[in-house]
Amino acid sequence: MISAKKVSNTLGISTATFLNWQKEGLIPKTPNIDNDDTYRNYIHNIKKNVGTKLSSRANRSMSTEKFIIYQGIKLESRKQLLLKLIETFENSKLTIEEGVLALIICQLTSENLLSNNWLLNQKTRIEVNCKKWLISITENNIITKKSILSLFSNFKVSNENDDILGAFYQSVQSISEKSTKGSFYTPTNLLENINIESGKTVYDPCCGSGNILLNVISNKHDSSLVSASDIDETALKICEANLVLFFHNPNIKSKISKKSFLQTTDIFCDKYDFIITNPPWGAKFSAAEKKILSSNYAFLNSTESFAICLFNAVQLLSDNGSLFFFLPKSFLNVKCHKEIRKIILNQKSSLSIKLLGNAFKGVVSEAILLEFDKLKCSNQINISSKDNTYKIEKSDCKTPDYFISVKSDNQDSKIIEHIYSFPHTTLKNNADFALGIVTGNNEKFISEKKEKNQEAIYRGKSINPFLLSEPSEYIEFTPEKFQQTAPTKLYRTRKIVYRFISNKIICCISEQNELMLNSANIFIPKIDYPFETIVCLFNSSIYSFIYKKKFDSIKVLRSQIEDLPLPNFTSSQHKELLSIYKKILSTKKIMDGILEIDSLLCNFLSISDKEFNHIKGNIKEK
Repeated sequence: MISAKKVSNTLGISTATFLNWQKEGLIPKTPNIDNDDTYRNYIHNIKKNVGTKLSSRANRSMSTEKFIIYQGIKLESRKQLLLKLIETFENSKLTIEEGVLALIICQLTSENLLSNNWLLNQKTRIEVNCKKWLISITENNIITKKSILSLFSNFKVSNENDDILGAFYQSVQSISEKSTKGSFYTPTNLLENINIESGKTVYDPCCGSGNILLNVISNKHDSSLVSASDIDETALKICEANLVLFFHNPNIKSKISKKSFLQTTDIFCDKYDFIITNPPWGAKFSAAEKKILSSNYAFLNSTESFAICLFNAVQLLSDNGSLFFFLPKSFLNVKCHKEIRKIILNQKSSLSIKLLGNAFKGVVSEAILLEFDKLKCSNQINISSKDNTYKIEKSDCKTPDYFISVKSDNQDSKIIEHIYSFPHTTLKNNADFALGIVTGNNEKFISEKKEKNQEAIYRGKSINPFLLSEPSEYIEFTPEKFQQTAPTKLYRTRKIVYRFISNKIICCISEQNELMLNSANIFIPKIDYPFETIVCLFNSSIYSFIYKKKFDSIKVLRSQIEDLPLPNFTSSQHKELLSIYKKILSTKKIMDGILEIDSLLCNFLSISDKEFNHIKGNIKEK
């Protein structure tokens, strides 16, 4: 019988997904397959059954969608030129690598950086390399060689230092190719304020097409001081061509090499004055690769590609070196990045963070630019965004998780520190947490009208502060048929439920054993602390402020809930909060109730009117 792993690999999905689809009946059990034709028919039938799932945007690793990346191309005429180049390539039978080489030859020829007879007599470094590339790709296949040399022969592609080569390469790749590599190139507008002195060594260890280097050095820079590496051989060819064009020198001395920056730094010989890169985010690794990375970087407690690259960069900086790293915003406040944050925060060096928002086309995650300067020492972190600049203390980024709260200025930090100074407990190790039900196929299992044996089920949007909406969806609870469920006892008990996707905690008490879908999560306190008080705290303006300033996240994570303080209130204080809680349930006047709770909490926690006005001003929805 063919293994689930083999079929999963053929389909480009995880083994877990394959098994879940089998469980749902979307994929038949693997038959006895004794030849290739039978196997192909089996795969064909699966694709017919789950075609939309395989090609959906949610399954990025299978997406064949492409979009035009203009890189730093600003002139409309250049954009039109790029579109014509892409159209010409798409109408050919060449591979992406062959098309890229054809365009490199075209642009170098347009700039007179290849001689007329370069194929017969190579006199420069770039001519030697172009011939090597051509031979390695074509293996001296005359037809393919002619196709490459003639593809763009009718085009003149001058050098405008806009990385039209990189834009072409990015545009002809699919989302799946870029997602698997974790590679999305850097928009040039993000590099406008970074200038590297001409006498300094500079290294981009994840260089791609070299776009970053083109925008942070000048053509007066000594090319021998410029280094670049990547694991993508096609991108490296573009990088070398781009540097030849940038310096207008076919014999540049830059060090360009195929090298993984995920390897341990003992394979690197040099130290650098500047390291600047956009490392891969969330690159996919095989089980064997993960095992090696887990062994080499056990102290990071993570195999996240950008974390490993960042650690290695710090090791390779010269004594007066600086690094610039483009990172996902999750670096700042997701628990699994704790160890790399700890390493960075424990350095004496100056640290700056620029908030970039959704800066990368095709990437949902918000981005930041992290600047780390060994020449300068500081106990503060400089935070900047489009609208604001301020400083926070490194000492405020405390254990256990070393979160960097970039939306907290000094006034915010003082208020939060004051609230946390009140004697309190937390839910860490004091509560059971559970996800809502993952059916694997909501259309199949959920109906809008209640049918026999069905009961109400609630999504995250059904959860309001203090109250559940009226039920509008129903399900028969058959956990053995679902993709993923928590232990049944966690659903069938009194519990607190909360929205998973939210920029603040929105929660209420589930009194009637209600079922939740996976956009609604659950926790059950195991300490003698009233559920009603917890719900009052978490829905209050004051705790919305804490959440926004400490975590600034659109997903409510267990670690965040576990971090929030549960003040050691007196019995009478708990009773006052309980009274307001009951009043909200009876009147349904949620906002009025939150105002009353805020007033009580200001009194209980000694929060001044001035401080509360600051809190209210910082949680207004924009």
